[in-house]
Amino acid sequence: MNHRTLNRVGSALGIGGIAICAASTLGRAGGIYYVLGYEVGTIFGAGVALIAVACLVKLEVLVSRGGG
Repeated sequence: MNHRTLNRVGSALGIGGIAICAASTLGRAGGIYYVLGYEVGTIFGAGVALIAVACLVKLEVLVSRGGG
């Protein structure tokens, strides 16, 4: 994959992770404890994992460009 594609993938993963974290936080604040059989804490953890993967992808882009 080229740098531009990886950069966009990293951005998409980060935005998705933030959206999942925000949705689970709002759900929990609204009194929802389970979504599709999963606890909202588990869904929040999945969002955090997506953000972490996005950071690693973005770091790979920086390192492969010679910026690290």
